[in-house]
Amino acid sequence: MALACMTPCLPSFAFPDEPNGFLPQSQGLPLNPLLAWAPAISAPAGSGDCVFDIFGNHWCLAQADEQGNRHLLVLPAQAPEHWLHDQISYLQAAPWRFVAADEFGFIWIASSNLCMRLDPHTPENHWMDFSADILVRPGEKIISAMGIGPAGELVLAFQTGGIVRIDCSDKTRITHLDSPAGVDTILSDNTGQIWLRCGDKTYSLAPAPDVWQQTWELAARLPAGNHDLSGDVLEGRFYMAGGQNAGWGYPARPHVFRELYEYDPAGRTWRIAAQLDQPRFYNGTSCLDGKVWVIGGFTRDVIGNPVLLSSVEIFDPATGTSVKGPQLPTAMANPVALKLNNRIYVAAFASMDAFEHPSLLYSISSHETAWRREPDGPSYKTATAGTVLGGHVYLALGGKGLSRFDPATSSWKLIPYPEPARSPQIAAFNDEIWVLGGRDITHPLRTTIYTPKTGQWRKGPNLPRPLSWGAAATVGGRLMLVGGAGGVAYNNRTFLLRQ
Repeated sequence: MALACMTPCLPSFAFPDEPNGFLPQSQGLPLNPLLAWAPAISAPAGSGDCVFDIFGNHWCLAQADEQGNRHLLVLPAQAPEHWLHDQISYLQAAPWRFVAADEFGFIWIASSNLCMRLDPHTPENHWMDFSADILVRPGEKIISAMGIGPAGELVLAFQTGGIVRIDCSDKTRITHLDSPAGVDTILSDNTGQIWLRCGDKTYSLAPAPDVWQQTWELAARLPAGNHDLSGDVLEGRFYMAGGQNAGWGYPARPHVFRELYEYDPAGRTWRIAAQLDQPRFYNGTSCLDGKVWVIGGFTRDVIGNPVLLSSVEIFDPATGTSVKGPQLPTAMANPVALKLNNRIYVAAFASMDAFEHPSLLYSISSHETAWRREPDGPSYKTATAGTVLGGHVYLALGGKGLSRFDPATSSWKLIPYPEPARSPQIAAFNDEIWVLGGRDITHPLRTTIYTPKTGQWRKGPNLPRPLSWGAAATVGGRLMLVGGAGGVAYNNRTFLLRQ
């Protein structure tokens, strides 16, 4: 199999006495964040551990038959009632020992001497065999463990020593490192270290100085990768409605979500608080007087074309019920909904073709039955994101800068900065405006921070991965990133900025 890029065997990571190698540890394995924050599921009797992919599916290996062969089982997101034999990818039962799901959308399966990869978008294209590319050293004939590394890559260990890391974030990159022999467990922790267990011994490899775990922490996972999102905080919990994904279920297919999600920062868990009246994406989500407002956005017709919405749905967490809210004066493309001074402000355009015209701005309070027209805002490239701070509404305008609306004077002001991102995540945190990631910028991991008191911009910490069209907010005093897309895969992770 030809690979786009293959790294030859590197100089050995010294083991076990030099500081750059896998070093013996007195404690056992730490908590595995990949398992801790994945949705809980019950595996079939006699099967191996479950793994959770970014498309909302669970995978495991069935109980072995008398010959030691196992089938691969899948619990698909679109039909989670029964575990199924994966018959779509034409994978036969074999002495499979390991299954894993990386952060780039691929499913991996291995026996003692085979390693194969599947793209759930196209399971009919069969499994890609990586065996010849990883078993390149004399004696490396028995795969003894499989896990996921700190960058979301696959990690394999061999019985005779040595590990291999397969990174599919862009081009496929394979890296070989020395390690102890007899590894039976691999995991990476929330600091970016790789941990190995070899029987009753434990070893760890210190993280690289630039791993994202030094700045961010994995806190939870959504039911599946999701983007075109916004949300708001109500009584300490974060609410986010709808969204869409180019890959959901098995086989992975485009999907628009109709769920209202609730995040509990105390337990670091997501739950589905309600089903919306219809699937929506690019809708506004805000909170007012103890209720969650889901505003406008798009749905899709039976052949997948986007349809603009003007409807509003109001959910009451106290009762678990929803009612129809005041309809928008017009269907609005990609509305941004933000609460300020006991009003919800909604900024958007009247159509997908109106982005060169001034944007519309409406507002409403919980005691009003109709939306009030506010002064038109600037034009900008879709899609935007927004937040509120210090009595002002802030919108991140692709190609232009940060736009500020002052309700006291009914005026707009443009705040320029170099290379303004399109469709970033944006949040108010520590009395500053954080613009995180986005499109059409040189460095997709970039964070730019604006301090209103000084009018100055500065560089912030890099993102854990390229992200656009996701949600950001301050929840429980922590800056949080949710969902989004960028690179080769949509994101189902929730990240917290380290304190």
